[in-house]
Amino acid sequence: SCEIRDKTNIGVEINNPEWNFIKSDSRYVEFTGDYDVVLHDGSHTPSIVTDDLNRIIPFMKKDSLLLVHDTAHHYELDKVVEKIEYPQITIPYGYGLTIIRITKGNKEVKLEWEKK
Repeated sequence: SCEIRDKTNIGVEINNPEWNFIKSDSRYVEFTGDYDVVLHDGSHTPSIVTDDLNRIIPFMKKDSLLLVHDTAHHYELDKVVEKIEYPQITIPYGYGLTIIRITKGNKEVKLEWEKK
């Protein structure tokens, strides 16, 4: 997660080794690693969102999920995600959430499902 505002008092453990929380403006973050899931809930300026997604996608694993919030509420964000050439669906409830499946990548997400 990358957030410009302080989130230390939100009641959520952010020092978990499984979760990468970055307090910063996303325009100044160097993304590294291989991501399974990314939630983008940041700027609502189309040019910044486009830049963020273009910088994040190369670090995502094959079959990973990119979640983009506010795609049904803020002007032009629906058009930004529509330009991403991966399978996607937008849930129009509330502010909207677009789920994009990244179908290319160097590493694969290990999917292990267990029926209970």
